[in-house]
Amino acid sequence: LDTIHRKMAHVAEVMVRFGDKVICPKDPSYSTVSPKVAKWSPFFDGCIGAIDGTQIEIVADKESKEDMRNRKGFPSFNMLAIVDHAMRFTFVGSGMSGACHDMYVLRECQTKPSFPKPPPAELPVQEMRDWIKTGVAYIDPKD
Repeated sequence: LDTIHRKMAHVAEVMVRFGDKVICPKDPSYSTVSPKVAKWSPFFDGCIGAIDGTQIEIVADKESKEDMRNRKGFPSFNMLAIVDHAMRFTFVGSGMSGACHDMYVLRECQTKPSFPKPPPAELPVQEMRDWIKTGVAYIDPKD
């Protein structure tokens, strides 16, 4: 049994190293705007993809079962994923307890060096005001 655990640990380690090379942005600096959103430029120029999370059900031992129990009542791990406009995974964060809140999971993932960060976007003020007048967006009037 000990040999099986060592082999499983080795396979898991290899998969993590493989994932670090494969699950990453094609252009980490996001130097160009995706053609999928270019027609809405400049409003989505800094958009790098979509983010979502899910719960992955697990079998937990007695000691950790309650810590892993999510709001739906079953033990799980949280998983957060980001995909780019071509539906390629650019980030996957997993392993946090199902009891963790989604915002906690997001903040934890943001601390990882591999978490993709969009470039700073600068939207021309007049274009933004015109966009707001159409009723598409809301900005606090104090700004």
